[in-house]
Amino acid sequence: MTSKALETVTPEAGLYRKEWPRIRIVTVRGVDFYQTDGRPHYPRKTFSNLADARKQADKWENTRTRYGTAGRFISERDASRVAEAFDILAPHGAGIVDAAKHYASYLESEKRRNSSKLVSEALDEWKASYDSKDRDVLSKREISSRSGIFKRHFGTFKLGELTPDKILAWIESYEAQPGKIASPQTRANLKTKFSQFLKFSKLKGWIENNPLEGIQIDRPPRAPVAILDLKQVRRILSAADASENRDIVLPYAAVCLFAGLRPNSEAEQLRWQDINFSTGDIHVRAETSKTREERFVPMEANLIAWLESCPIRHPGPIIGLIPGRFSQRWDGIKRLAGYKVGAEPDKGWPAMAQDWPVDAMRHTFASMWLATHKSRAELAERMGNSEKIIRQHYRRAIRPEVAQEFWEIMPESKKRGKILRMEGVA
Repeated sequence: MTSKALETVTPEAGLYRKEWPRIRIVTVRGVDFYQTDGRPHYPRKTFSNLADARKQADKWENTRTRYGTAGRFISERDASRVAEAFDILAPHGAGIVDAAKHYASYLESEKRRNSSKLVSEALDEWKASYDSKDRDVLSKREISSRSGIFKRHFGTFKLGELTPDKILAWIESYEAQPGKIASPQTRANLKTKFSQFLKFSKLKGWIENNPLEGIQIDRPPRAPVAILDLKQVRRILSAADASENRDIVLPYAAVCLFAGLRPNSEAEQLRWQDINFSTGDIHVRAETSKTREERFVPMEANLIAWLESCPIRHPGPIIGLIPGRFSQRWDGIKRLAGYKVGAEPDKGWPAMAQDWPVDAMRHTFASMWLATHKSRAELAERMGNSEKIIRQHYRRAIRPEVAQEFWEIMPESKKRGKILRMEGVA
């Protein structure tokens, strides 16, 4: 097949079309044909007469007129589909460009989902970020625990595969123990921590949106603050006072009950060097405080008496140098005082034993102190909290005479033998 440009034919003959779509004469075995050339957007078409060639050229030209310059890129086959797309979008007030943007966004999300980071890897980095921060030991333990819980269920997922339905369905069915759905408060806490993890992932650029963002977290009504009554306080102190491990359990019980130190961080990490009998206060170091701020807590007379009754003062923490040993001994004191420790029914506690109330000793101190001294601001300073927190979480109504009796709880003897003072300990 050969071809010759129409520029060689006179315009008057009507065979010359220089603009797009072009028309040329092609000769096949001595016979002239008319070819409409729509390249690069349409394939060439050959006709036996000039009228059909012009008709095709006009059709392609009209397509460009109807759809603008983009019409040159729409094949004849797809033109009807474009019209159909307009009909589908019209009731929604959207155009074809809106549809294209939406679909492109969807494809990008799918690409990101398919190539996103494993949840297990993201959880490891979330935990590592807390380990590297100046946070108290209790907060780091909580993040480590939550990270392990999330990893056991979602570790093999990719971040992009996490949806609100998947996460919430798991949380609502989470079992704290086999066959026992976790309490509403526990499930609310899980939701909060999962959202914090997802926020961390979003800040890292691993996901575009936090699936739990904007979802209301329904928390159950807060239970009344649990405190110990005078009888319970005496049982705890008596059990600790009579224990063969008195040197590590009694000072711990005393600073929790009569100074209100946080049990898992401040009290467990308190050193004998931090207790100053000459000035009558306890130095809570910043690295042990939940707020990361140091403070001095004045000691009440009965606290001084209980601490001075300890003849052996180990170097370092008041709970001794082996935290695991202290934990076991303290569980034993709680059992002797009539409280339940653990889940198994063979630990030796009384049949009607109560669960050990969380932070009960700290709550007891706050309620008793406020009943006597009335100043929330001063109590907040002593406890390392804000007045708002004191008002919400650390107060029960106590009669003044009950509080007075609390502050008069003393050891049978203010000293049990000779007090051994270490060098550097006041």
